[in-house]
Amino acid sequence: MARPASQSTSRPPSGTCSEVLVRHPGKLLSQRQLLTEVWGSAYVNQPANLRLYMAQLRHKLEPDPARPRYLLTEPGLGYRFSPWSRRPDQAVAGG
Repeated sequence: MARPASQSTSRPPSGTCSEVLVRHPGKLLSQRQLLTEVWGSAYVNQPANLRLYMAQLRHKLEPDPARPRYLLTEPGLGYRFSPWSRRPDQAVAGG
């Protein structure tokens, strides 16, 4: 017997997490905020879903997923989409 569509998977629809991040360039989005907006409030205490999804997204989008430039993790806080090609903690040359 097939499960109802609403219960078929804990994965978000493709692109949903990235869309949320892209709508807020440069802004830190908490794990709680992303989990609630992407998966719903039932998943707010399941950050492993988000970590796994972000790792998969980095492997698809980042030139070097081990050293992300666009999908940044703020440890203990959340994630940030940086449309700029350098990490915010890197100094600007000549500045």
